Parts: sequence; structure tokens; C-alpha cells
Amino acid sequence: ETGLSALPAPPDVAFTARCCSARGAVVQEDERKMNMNTIKATAMSDSRRRKIEGLRERERLREYRTRLQSMLNQKLLTKYGDIKTRGSRKNDAIKKTVAAFMKQTGPITDQHLVQLEQQVKQVVADLANPQTSARPASSGSGMPSGNGMVGKLRAQTAGVKKDYNEWTILDAYNAIEAEEGAQATYKKAKSKQREFKTLLDKQVQECSGKGSNEKDEEKQYVAKQNYLLEEWKTGQQKVQMTIRGKLEEEKRAREGQISERQQRKKTELAARRAAEIQELDIVRQEIQRQEQMAIDKKIKEKERLKGIRLENEKERLVRKKRAEEEAAEDQRLMEEYKRKLEQEEVDRANAFKRRLDKLEATGSKWAEEGAGKEQMDVEKRLEAMVLREAAKKDAADEERERRDKAALKYNAKLMAETNKSLMESKVRAGTAQQAEEMKYAQQFRTAGEDYQREEINRKIAKRKAMQAHQAQLMEQIARKKAVDKFAMSGSERKVNAALLNKLTNDPVFMEKLDQKLRAPSRQNRARSSGGLGIGSMG
Repeated sequence: ETGLSALPAPPDVAFTARCCSARGAVVQEDERKMNMNTIKATAMSDSRRRKIEGLRERERLREYRTRLQSMLNQKLLTKYGDIKTRGSRKNDAIKKTVAAFMKQTGPITDQHLVQLEQQVKQVVADLANPQTSARPASSGSGMPSGNGMVGKLRAQTAGVKKDYNEWTILDAYNAIEAEEGAQATYKKAKSKQREFKTLLDKQVQECSGKGSNEKDEEKQYVAKQNYLLEEWKTGQQKVQMTIRGKLEEEKRAREGQISERQQRKKTELAARRAAEIQELDIVRQEIQRQEQMAIDKKIKEKERLKGIRLENEKERLVRKKRAEEEAAEDQRLMEEYKRKLEQEEVDRANAFKRRLDKLEATGSKWAEEGAGKEQMDVEKRLEAMVLREAAKKDAADEERERRDKAALKYNAKLMAETNKSLMESKVRAGTAQQAEEMKYAQQFRTAGEDYQREEINRKIAKRKAMQAHQAQLMEQIARKKAVDKFAMSGSERKVNAALLNKLTNDPVFMEKLDQKLRAPSRQNRARSSGGLGIGSMG
């Protein structure tokens, strides 16, 4: 009895309980570490958080579905199976029926549980009546057995290659390897326990009539068996710890790859931002340089105009001084010429007077004589002619003087008008050039401002496009969150190429992978449909 009581529970229940306890411990440890890793969790992107939450949700759904299958096996075996003989055909058929039901059924409701109970009743009835069970097998109709359901599932999934993510395939491969290794270890230990139990029962029967020494030996043997059982449990715990360590190592490696990609993206973003800032600085410096060039050009033009004005002022003063000197020289010449004319007039008058006196002196002698009279007439005509010529000469001199003064005034006026028109043309040219430079500066400034506005608009449009793209990606992730889309890089794919090729071309593994990944999605649909009803199993 001690050896029997020390035996573990049936394979399905015990293995499920150990897996649940191990996974529960991992979940509790993760929840305990969540508060310590809050900063790191907030730094992760929404897509990564949703993927991690999706993985946790699928893990919880898988555990939930496993517990539900164990509970259904327990209830149906208690109600319709053989309680005394656990490995009977009836119990195996009930377990296979429940397993096929869990594989084929998505959201489980009360109606599905009623149908499962009817199937179990039919299977038990077929086993109780071999003739009835032989007819469906020969005709191919009726309720399929457990092996028939598994074969049907294999026929449905054969030749169909699912498009799973590489990381999902590797994770599923590791999980399946760990589960199969744990099951094989459990079955081996269970077989040894049965052998020990059989040997112990045989020894008990052979030694039932012996003395107390043999009973002590029997107790020692039982204690030894209990010790071996404890060693086996310790080994199982080490196996579970090894599996958990592998899972933690894979988790750390994946988190390292995620952080490396995030750091690379941050570095690229910082480089792009630095390039944009450098480009803006270059544009800003170019604008400042153009503005400074325009200011320097204006200052140089002002200095040039100032120099021209100073030169014009100097030229005007020189011309004014020259005009004053020429006017003074003309006045001096005119005064000198006037004095000369007056002196000539005085000399001519004196000569004329002397001639008259001479004539008057000699005239009286010849006054009455014809020759003297004729000579007097000639002299009078000559004097009149001289007076006329002198008057003409005076008029010509006055006219020449008037023309010279008029020419001087005209030349001075023409020079002033020429200087004025030249200054006005220079002022107009400077104003036009300044207006052209202001227009060019305004156009350049407007172009720079337009470029800055367009750059800001482009950044806003790019940010909106990135946000829209992110929203689309989030929507795709929400629609397909049952499948992990975190793809491998090129180097990772090269490293795992041989293993991935082997796994994807293995139909048995792909069937296991499909069954393993199908259970969480069905469990998710079962939760969304409103829960389970098992009251009818009562």
C-alpha cells in the first residue's frame, strides 16, 4: 500500500499538473518582475508589447485548454470508464475521443459537451457490443474511434504547409521537444514504478507467511523504493528547471535582438535628424551670407555715391573758381579795352582838334581860294567817313562784347544743366539698382521662407504618413495577432537554415505544430463565445 500510494497520478493529469505548476511559477515570476522592468517595458514599442501580450495570452489559453481536457477525462472516466483498471481499452477509447473532440472543436459550449458525452456513450456501447462496433468499421460509417479521429485529422492536415514564422517554428520545436522528452521520461519512470510494484507484490505474496525479519526487509525495500521515487522526482524537477532555463535563455536572446534593432533604428533616426539639422544650418548660413553681402553692397554703393558727390562738389568749386577767374579776366580785358578805346577816342579828338586848328589857321588863307575850298571839302568828307567808321567800329565792339557775355552765360547755364541731368541720371540709376537689389533680396528671402515652410510641411506629411503606416501595421497585428510576425534577419536565417528546412519538410512535425498552434486560437474563440458549461456532465 505504501508503494501504491507513493505512485503519481495518471499520465495526463500528472503531466498536466506539473506543466501547469511550472508555467504558473514562470508566470508568477514574470508578474513579479514586471514592476522592476516598468521603464524597459514603457520603452518598448506598442507592436512588441502586443506581440508579447499575445504570446502570454496564447500560453494561458493553452494551459486552460489542457486543464479542461484533463477535467473532461477525469469526469468521463469516472462516469463511463473502468475505475479499477486505468489502462483498459475503454479508458483509452474515452481519452482518444476527448482528445479528438478538443482538436476538432473550436469554442466549446454546453451543446458541444452534450455531443461529447453522446460520443463517449456510443464508443463505450461499441466496445461493449463487438458486433455493433465491427459493422461501422467494415462499412466506414458511424461514430469514429479515437484512432479514426486522429487519422482523419492527419488526412486533413497532410500535404498542407502552413505559413508560420521562423521564430514560431523554432519555439514550437523546442516546446515539442521538451514536452516529448518530459513525457518519455515520465513513461520510463512509470514503467519502472510498475515493474517495482509488480516485483514488490510478488515478494509480498511469497513472503506473506514469514517472520518479522522478512517484514523488516520488506519495509527497507519499500523505503528504498520510496527513496528511488524521490530521486526520480528530483530528476524531474531538474528537467523542468533545464527546460525553464532554455526558455529564459531564448527569451533573453530574443530581447537582445529586439533591443539591438531598436538601438539601430534610434541611431539611424539620430543620424537623419543630424543631417537635416546640418542642412538647415547650411541654408541658414547661406541666407545670412546673402543678406550680409547685400548689406555690404549697399554700404559700398553709399560710399561710392558719397565719393561721387564729393568729387562733383570739388569739380563744381573748381569750375566756379575758374568761372570767377575768367569773369574777372574778361572784366579786366573789357576795362583795359575800354580804356584803350577811350584813349584812342581822346587821341583822335585831339588830333582832330589839332587838324581843325591847323585848318582854321590855314583856312583863312585859302578860304576864299578855290583850291583851299576844295581841299576843305575833301577833308570834311574824310572826317565824316572817319566818324562813320569809328561809329561802326564802336557798334561792332559793343556787339562782340554782348555776344561774349551771352556766350559765357549760355555756357555756364548749359554746364549747370548738364551737371544737373548727370546727377539726376546717377540718382535714378542708383535708385533703380537699389530697388533691384531689394527685389532680389526679397525674392531670395521669400524663397528661403517658402523652402522652410515646404520642409516643415514635408516633415509633417512624412510624420502623418508614418503614423498612418503605423496605424495600418497595428491593425494588421491586431488582425493577425495569433501568428508571430517577428521575422528573422539574414544572418539568423543562415544560421538556422538547416534546422528550418528539416522541420518545414517534416509532415509529422508540421502536424504537431498545427495542432499546438490551433489550440490557443480555439481557446480564444471559446472565451469570446461566453465560457464553458459542464453542468450537463453531472
